[in-house]
Amino acid sequence: MSEAPRSPLITLNAVEGQTPKAVAAVKPQLQAPAPAGPEGRSRLPQPQTRLPMPSTHLPLPTRNGASKRKQDFTPDVQQTVGGKKRKADAMRGAPPPKMPNIVRRTASATTRPGTRTAATAKPAVGRPPAASRAGASRGAAAAKTGARTVTTRGSASKPAVSKAGGMTRSNSGSTIPKGAPVKKRPAWDLKGRIEDMEKTMRSMQSEKEAITQQKEEITQHSDNIQQDLLTLQRENTTLRQRVNEAEVTLRDLQSKNRNMEDDLERVNRQKKAVERERDDLESDLQTSRKECQGLKGTIAQQAAAQEGIKAELQLRNSQIETTNIALQAEKGAVASLQAELAEARDKIAALDRQLQQAETDRRVLHNTIQELKGNIRVFARLRPLLSPDGNAANDGLDDIPHFDWHDGNILELDRAMDGDPNETMSGFKRTESQKIEFSFDRVFAPSSSQGEVFEEISQLVQSALDGYKVCIFAYGQTGSGKTHTMEGNLEQGPEQRGMIPRAVEQVFRTAERLRGKGWEYKISASFLEIYNESLRDLLDSKSDKKMDIKMKDNRGSKDNKTNDVHVTNQVVVDVNSEDEVYPLLKKANKHRAVAATKCNDRSSRSHSVFQLRIKGQNSLTSESCAGMLNLVDLAGSEQVKKSGSQGKQLQEAQSINKSLSNLSLVITALSNKEPHIPYRNSKLTYLLQNSLGGNSKTLMFVNVSPQEEHLVETVNSLRFATTVNQCNIGTAQKKVK
Repeated sequence: MSEAPRSPLITLNAVEGQTPKAVAAVKPQLQAPAPAGPEGRSRLPQPQTRLPMPSTHLPLPTRNGASKRKQDFTPDVQQTVGGKKRKADAMRGAPPPKMPNIVRRTASATTRPGTRTAATAKPAVGRPPAASRAGASRGAAAAKTGARTVTTRGSASKPAVSKAGGMTRSNSGSTIPKGAPVKKRPAWDLKGRIEDMEKTMRSMQSEKEAITQQKEEITQHSDNIQQDLLTLQRENTTLRQRVNEAEVTLRDLQSKNRNMEDDLERVNRQKKAVERERDDLESDLQTSRKECQGLKGTIAQQAAAQEGIKAELQLRNSQIETTNIALQAEKGAVASLQAELAEARDKIAALDRQLQQAETDRRVLHNTIQELKGNIRVFARLRPLLSPDGNAANDGLDDIPHFDWHDGNILELDRAMDGDPNETMSGFKRTESQKIEFSFDRVFAPSSSQGEVFEEISQLVQSALDGYKVCIFAYGQTGSGKTHTMEGNLEQGPEQRGMIPRAVEQVFRTAERLRGKGWEYKISASFLEIYNESLRDLLDSKSDKKMDIKMKDNRGSKDNKTNDVHVTNQVVVDVNSEDEVYPLLKKANKHRAVAATKCNDRSSRSHSVFQLRIKGQNSLTSESCAGMLNLVDLAGSEQVKKSGSQGKQLQEAQSINKSLSNLSLVITALSNKEPHIPYRNSKLTYLLQNSLGGNSKTLMFVNVSPQEEHLVETVNSLRFATTVNQCNIGTAQKKVK
C-alpha cells in the first residue's frame, strides 16, 4: 500500500531577502489560521523564524511562480534552500541563521469515516483583517529600525488545553481524551483506508488551493509594495538633493554672514580710528591756536628788537670797514711769514735727509770698521716687564727703575753691590752713582719692535746672499726673550715675526730682485737641535739615524781654517719661496724640546740651529757664490735652585749650563789669542767653530731680563757679552768662484 502523501509546508523562505515593508505586508497573511487536518490539527507548521533582511532587494515570487511543483514546498527542499543561505552568509562573514523548527503534520490514517474536519473548510481569502493590518504596520515599523525577525503564529496550530478533565479541544470542536491512542483501521479494511485517503486527498487539495490563492495575493501585495518602495526611493533621492542644495545655500549664507561681520568689525575699527584722529586734530587745533596767540606777542617783541639790531648793524658795518683795512695790512705780513716758513721747512727736510743719510753712512762705516777689526758684534735687547712680573706701568715699556740706556749703545744697571766702588772690570765700570755701565754695538729699549731690531741685522742677511758665512745667535738667561727675538709669534700677527722668518723673507725678496741682473739662486734649509749633547733633526724627528759633526775639506787641505762643518744624516730641504719655509719652522717648533720651570712657563731645553744654504750663479758674468746663514737660539742659562729643576729637567739644565760654560771658555780663549781653542768640548762649540773663529760674520744678541731678582744672572750675561764683543775672529772673506 502506498504511503500517504506529505502535507505541503508554508515556509518563510519565499519572503527572505525582501524589504522591511514587504515583510510587514506578508506577515499578516502568514499569521492567518491555517486549515485543520483530519483530526482537528493544523496541517501547516507554525515556526518562529528570524528572517535575515539583506540590503539587496530580491523580487517576490510572481504569478508564474505559483505553478511550481508541489515538491518545491517540501521540507527537504526547504532545508536545501536554507543550506545555500547559510553558505552565502558564511561567505559574507555573517553567522549562518538557525533553521526554523518545522513540524511536519500529516493527516491521521485512522480518521473515522464520515467525520467532517476543519480541513474541509475553505480558508478566508481576501483582505486581511484589521488585526492583521495592524500587525503589518508594526512589522513595517520594526523593519525600519533594523529588526529582521518575523514571527508567524497560527491559532489553529496550538490546541487549547482544558483545565477540567485534562481534555484537549481541537479547532473542530471535538473532544479527545488526553493520552487516548489513535485508532487505526485494520489491514483488511481496505475500503475504509481508501475512504480515509480520499478524504485526505480532498483536504490536501483544499489546502493547496488556499495556499495558491494566498500566494497570489501575497505576490500582488508584494508588487504593490515594490512600487511604493520605488516611489519612496525617488522621493527620498529628491529630498536628499534638496537637502544638499539647502546645505550648500546655508554654507554660502554663513560665509556671507561672516564676511559681513568682518566688514562690520573693520568699519567699526575705522570709525574708532577716525574718531580718535578727529579728537587729536581738535586737540592740535586748540594747541595751535594757543601757539598762534603766543607767536603774535613774540612777533611784536621781535619787531621792536629788530629796530635796535638795525642800529647796531650799522655800527658794526662801520667797524668792519675799519677792520678790513687793518686785515689787508696783516695779510701782507702773513704772506711774508709763510714764505719764510716754507723756506725753513725745506731746510729742515733737507737736514733730515742729510741726517738719515749720515746715519746710514755711519752704520755702513761702523759695519766696515767692525768687519775690518774682525770682532764679533753684540746687540743688547732689554725685555719689557710683563704682567706676571708685577710693577708693570704703561704695559712695561721703557719704565724699568733699575735700568737706564742712552746714546743707542750704553746700558746702565743700578744696584748696590759689595766691593770697591772704583772697581773696574773688563767691559764695565762702577760709577760714583753706584751704576754699572756696559757698552755694546747697539742697545734696544723694551719698546723696540721686531722690525727695528731686524733693520740692524738686515745688512748681515744681505751678506749671506753676497757669498759670506753669517751667524746670528741669541744668548741670555732663561725667560729673557731669546726665542721671541729669533722666532717671534706668528699667531699674534705679522708685526711679531722674529729674526728667522724676516731673514727668510729678505733672502727670497732680494733673490727675486737680483734675478733681473742675471742671478739665479738655489736655496736649501735645515733645522736641528742640540739636546743633552746629542744632535736631533727637527725636520725628521721620527728618524733613528745617528747624527754626527764632521769636518769637510774644500781645498784638499787638513787645515781647520779651510774646512767646513758638516752634519751627517741631516735632512736638507730645497725651498723656492718663504711660503715653503714657514711649514718647516712650525714643524720644528712643534718637535723642539721645551718644559715649564719656575723661571719660565715655556723654557727651551735645547739649542736650535736654523741654516739656509745659498748658492748663486750669474748667467751674464759667469760669477758664482756660496753663502750660509746660521740663526741660532741658545738655551737659557739657569740656576737650578731658582728653576726648581728635578730629575730629567735637572739633567737638561746641567747639560745646558755645561755647553754655555764651554762656549764661554772658547770665547775667552779666542780673546786671549790662545794657541788651542777647545771647540770639541761640546757639540755647540764644535758646530759653531767656523762662526766663532773662522771665515764668518758673527753677531750675538744678549737678551736681558728686567726682573730685579734676576740681576745676578743679568750681570753675568752682560759680562760675557762684553767679552764676546772684544773677541777678534778675523776679517770674513767672500766665497766667490
